[in-house]
Parts: sequence; structure tokens; C-alpha cells
Amino acid sequence: MSDFTGYNPADEDQDFIASLKGSDEIVQMMGSYQEVRLDPRKLIRVENQKSMGSCQGQALSTNLEWIYCIQTAGKTIQLSRMQAYIMSQDMNNIRSDSGSVVSSGVKLALEFGLAPESLWPYPQSYNRQKPSPWSEIEKQSEPHKIGRAIQIKSWDAWRTWLGSGQGGIHTGISWGNSMNKAIIETFSAGGGGHSVAALCLSERVDSAGDPYSFIANSWGESFGSREHPGWHEWSPTAIKQMLRHPHTTFVGLSDMPAVKPRPISLAELKEGLRI
Repeated sequence: MSDFTGYNPADEDQDFIASLKGSDEIVQMMGSYQEVRLDPRKLIRVENQKSMGSCQGQALSTNLEWIYCIQTAGKTIQLSRMQAYIMSQDMNNIRSDSGSVVSSGVKLALEFGLAPESLWPYPQSYNRQKPSPWSEIEKQSEPHKIGRAIQIKSWDAWRTWLGSGQGGIHTGISWGNSMNKAIIETFSAGGGGHSVAALCLSERVDSAGDPYSFIANSWGESFGSREHPGWHEWSPTAIKQMLRHPHTTFVGLSDMPAVKPRPISLAELKEGLRI
């Protein structure tokens, strides 16, 4: 599954990505909160994009499901992966199974949201036909719009965003063969692009005590950890290397204003999502 064509960094709207302010504000939060290291593998389903180039749509729906889970203190939802793929393609006028980009996925999450997967199921093969009635898709997507997106430009911003339990990080990177391992110690760029969802910090730490991050892939259970198929952990070193690469796009996503939060302490949330 190397040289994947589901994500082409050349198509990114870099002006839009750069307009997503807030990274410096996030870094300033460091030390002002109790860092949480959660385990999303109990609650987030491993997806399988099959032969389609829908990785960005898969990563987007997973990120929004994680935001919903955090905001409701553990409730789960399955949002439409195909909607995330096709509607983000529409924003770039892409009419074939040739992938989509992070910037369009972020715009979709902010402006439209995603409906439950039951209303727009994931097909066996690429199909641009949209479900009817469309009014129901609009109605059921509205509650799952997000309220905030920021560009993640540094390791400190990455750690603070995930460690403060705000949401996930929507990623687009150049993906090399060595990235298929369960534990990614160093970043290896490749000839193709791939998008995955970075959801939270893990309990694993490097020699400096800095935490790794849980990554949800969309290649089914054939990749990642043997104990937890479909999942990866990225080291702080690998993330810093990605941040220096010209084809990397990281956007932190959070907040669903229409979803009523369940009052709960971070300590209780952490206990409920531990390994």
C-alpha cells in the first residue's frame, strides 16, 4: 500500500491552511492544564478504504467521530466516510477516484458537517451518486459541524492540542513504505501521499519523556499493531521530521457546538478510555 494516490499535497489550498490561526495561542497553554493520554482504540472503529483513494475522507470522519466521543464523554457515532470523500472532492472539482485534500475536508467540517454513515453508506467501488432526499443529508450533517480548526506548525502545538483533550489532528503527509509499521520512530517520505487521523497522546514515551501519539489508519486490519490492528503510534521525533517536510499539512479540529456536552472531569474521561 505504498505510493498511495489518495492524497496529493500539490492540490492543497495553502492560503486557506495558513489562514487557520491559533497555533501560537495553543502553545501558550503549555503547563496550564493536566495533560491527558487517552486510548481511542476501544471506541474508534478501524476503517478500510479498500481500493478507493478516500483516505482523506476516512481520516476526516474518524476525527469528527473522536471529537463527538470526547464531547459526549464516551458516546460513539459512525459518520459517513463517502460523504467526507465526495463532498471534499467537489470543492476541488475532482470527478474521479483520484483522492482529496485536507484543506477541503476542513472546509467541509466547518461549513457543512457529516451525516451518519447509515444515510450515505460506503460503497464497494467508487460511486459519485449522492443519496436522496438531499435535505435529510443536510439536516443530519448540521449537528456534526465543527467549531474550530487551527494549523499545527510545531511539536509544542501538536502536543498541547492532543494533550489538552481538545480534539484530533487531520493530517496529510508524504508516506513511505517504512511508515507501515506499528511504531514509527522516524519519518520516511515516499512517492505518494496519505491522510490519517491523529487522535491523542499515548502512554509510550521517548528517552526525553515526550509522548508518542495514537494514529488511526484506514487500511483495515492488515497494517499497524498486531495487538491493535489498524493503529500506529508516531514518535515525537517522527512528528518533528514531518513538520519540516514541505508536503506535510496538520490541522487541529475541535468542538461540535450543536452536540450537548455531558459534564465530566478530564480525570473521569481518562479513566474511561485507558488501556
